[in-house]
Amino acid sequence: MLDKFFNFGAAKNKTAAEKISVLSEQGYNALSRGDYEKALLCWNEVLQLDPKNTDAYINRGNTYAVTRHWDEAISNFNEAIRLDPNCGLAYANRGNTYSHKGDWDNAMIDWSKAIELNPNDAETYYNRGRGYHEKRNWDKAVSDYSEAIRLNPKDVRAYTNRGIIYGYKDEWDKAFSDWGEAIRIDPKHFTAYASRGDGYRFKGEWDNAISDYDEALQLDPEAGKMYCNRGDCYFKKGDLDSALTDYNRAIVNDPNLSEACYQRGKIYQRKGDLDKAIDSYTQAIQLNPNGAEAYYGRGITYFENGDWDKAISDYDEAIRLNPKVAEGYYSRGNAYRRKGDWDRAISDYDEAIHLNPKVALVYASRAIAHRHKGDVDKTIDDYEQAIRLDSKLSLAHNNLAWLLATCPDPSIRNGERAVKLSLQACELTAWNKWNYVGTLATACAEAGNFPEAIKWQKKSLEMKVPEDEIKPAQQRLLLYGQNRPYHEQT
Repeated sequence: MLDKFFNFGAAKNKTAAEKISVLSEQGYNALSRGDYEKALLCWNEVLQLDPKNTDAYINRGNTYAVTRHWDEAISNFNEAIRLDPNCGLAYANRGNTYSHKGDWDNAMIDWSKAIELNPNDAETYYNRGRGYHEKRNWDKAVSDYSEAIRLNPKDVRAYTNRGIIYGYKDEWDKAFSDWGEAIRIDPKHFTAYASRGDGYRFKGEWDNAISDYDEALQLDPEAGKMYCNRGDCYFKKGDLDSALTDYNRAIVNDPNLSEACYQRGKIYQRKGDLDKAIDSYTQAIQLNPNGAEAYYGRGITYFENGDWDKAISDYDEAIRLNPKVAEGYYSRGNAYRRKGDWDRAISDYDEAIHLNPKVALVYASRAIAHRHKGDVDKTIDDYEQAIRLDSKLSLAHNNLAWLLATCPDPSIRNGERAVKLSLQACELTAWNKWNYVGTLATACAEAGNFPEAIKWQKKSLEMKVPEDEIKPAQQRLLLYGQNRPYHEQT
C-alpha cells in the first residue's frame, strides 16, 4: 500500500538505502509544499527501514514543529541527539521548538550547544540573539545579532532586531543605521519599516514615522497595529480625524486590539462625544481588564459628564492596577472635591504629591479643599507652593488673590499683594475670564482704590457671566460704589 501511495512502481526490489533516498526526497518535497501528512508518512517509513536514521528524526521533528506539535517535535530531536550527541542541527532545532513553547532557558542551552558544535551557524546566532532579546540582555543580544550579520551580511532580520535593541539602549544613530541597512537589502521588509516607524514615533518625529508606517501598510494592508501606531502620530499632530480613521481601521482589522479602542476613546473625548468615548473605553477594558489607562480615561470622561461616583469607581480600579501613578490619585481627589468630601480629596492629593511633588496644579487643588475646610494657613501654603512650581498657573494667582482680598480674618488680608496676583492672573489669561477680572476689582477695593474696583467690576459684568453669578457680582459693585470692600462671611 505504501509503495502505491509513494509511487514506487516496480521499486519493490530496490535496496533499503535506495528506498530511504526516494522516501527522503518525497518527504522533503511534501514538507516544502505543505503536505505535512504525507511528509510524516515518509519519515515514518524511513524510520521503519532504518530506526537509527538521525536525519529522519530531525525531519520528522521539523514536520511536527511546523504543525505546532511541540512535544512530538522535541521527542524526535531528543532521539536524534541520543543517536548523535554531536548533531548541532538537532540542538538548534530543539532550541527553536523550546522557544515556540516559551521555554527560553532550555532554548538558550540548546542554541549555545549548537553554536559550540558549529561556530559558523549564522541562523543559530540570530536565534540565540532573539533569546537574549527576550530575556532583556541587550548587550549579549547585540553581540549575537552582530555575529549573525558577520556570517550572513544579508540577514535583514538581524539588522532589524539589532536596531530595535539599539533603540532600547537609546543609541538611536545605530538603530536607524541598522533599519536603513535592512531596508536597503530588502525594500519590501515589513518589520524594518515598522520598527523604524516606531523609532521615529518614540522620538516624536511624527511625519517620518507616518511615512514608514505608510510603507509598512503598503506591504501589509491588514496590519491593524500599524494603523494604530500611525493613528498615534496623527493624534500627536492634532489631526484627530485622520487618527480616528486609522483607529477605526485598526479595530476592523484586529477587533482584539485594545490599544486602538483606548486611543479612539481619547479622540471621542477630545471631540466632546462623551458617550462614544465611554463606549470605546469600555471596549478597551473588556479586551484588556488589566489596562489601567482605559479605566483612567473612562473615569475622566465620567467626571466630565458630571458622574462623580462612576468616575471614582474607575479611578479606584486604575489605582488598584497601577498604584504608583500620581494622576490617578489627583483625578480621584478632584471627584471627591466635587462631591464635597474634602477629607478624602485631601488624602488623595496628599498621595499624588507624595508620588510627584512637582505638579503645581495638585497643590492648587488641595488648597481649594483646605479652604472649604476653613484651614486658611494650609490654603495659603499650597497656593504659594503652586506659584513657586509654576509661575504661570493663573488659577493659583487668582484664588490666592481672592483669599487675600476677602478673607474674614483681617490679619490675612493684603490688598496690595492681592492686586499684583490678580493682575498676573488676568494677564496670563489674556483678560478673558470674567471671574479673574472680578477678583482684580475685589483686590482693588481691599487696597482702597475704589474707582479702579468699580471699573474692573463693570468690565467683569460686561463679560459672559453665569446666570447665578450676576446678582452677587452686581451686589459687590454696589459695595464698591459705597467705598466699601467685599469680605466673605466667617
